[in-house]
Amino acid sequence: MIRANPVNKPRPDELWEANQSDLEYQVTLSIPVDAMTGLSQGVVQINRFYEYPTPQIPFSLPPQFPSPTSCFRVDTGFIVSADEGEKGGGIFAFDESGQQCTTILQCPCLGLLHLQGTIFAICGHQNQDNGQIMRLEKNSHSSWHTLPAADHFDHAVAFTQETSQSALILTRRYLMRCELGFGGNLAMQRLMEHDFRDLYPNSMVISQAENGCVYIGMRKYVVRLPRDMSSGQFFREEWFLPQES
Repeated sequence: MIRANPVNKPRPDELWEANQSDLEYQVTLSIPVDAMTGLSQGVVQINRFYEYPTPQIPFSLPPQFPSPTSCFRVDTGFIVSADEGEKGGGIFAFDESGQQCTTILQCPCLGLLHLQGTIFAICGHQNQDNGQIMRLEKNSHSSWHTLPAADHFDHAVAFTQETSQSALILTRRYLMRCELGFGGNLAMQRLMEHDFRDLYPNSMVISQAENGCVYIGMRKYVVRLPRDMSSGQFFREEWFLPQES
């Protein structure tokens, strides 16, 4: 685990310098988030980022399968999402053995969310402002399909579950909250605009031990967003420079 020292918010020229850096940092929690509650009592850890972690999948994926991002168990087997960037990706249904695979949707998928018993997928192409959240449902023949749940936001780069019915999504320009409302509809709320889109954020976690503040890992820096507990809003950016011994 890497320690980080607080620094002033980088100037535009320092942000450009950081954009050219080959140092990238990822934030994780020492205890994984519970998929049902969205909570974790783990402490925030900072590590060098080399590639996105591979989710635990209890079978071997087919050759040439795109990079998996999430795997959820369902009553029919498993739902696996994948994101290959500009090359594509998708959402796939596997049976229990992993031998039979059905494509549910062909689209880059950053990952899956489990909100109040419903699975949602965060989709979109990284070079286009066409972010979309899809709801996964089964039809009368027990085949999985998707329905639009929210759209018209810019490309999502990281997300983390906040509660059993909400998640925080970091897009190229905003920190947003998606919340499951009445009738299973998703409400999208912009929480704040940010200035680190050019530092390629790669991960985001919530520290329950610090009143729900958010940590974001990216190129050269880590950003902490304190939360006002009375309003639930985020009111400033705190920048940290990781120091490797």
